[in-house]
Amino acid sequence: MLILGISCYYHDSAVALVDDSRILFAIHEER
Repeated sequence: MLILGISCYYHDSAVALVDDSRILFAIHEER
């Protein structure tokens, strides 16, 4: 199962893509 996690409501935004408990992609942006 693919899960897309998005955090965009604070000063720093982040995104992560997880597939069956493996992190495929993650990125974090500082403002």
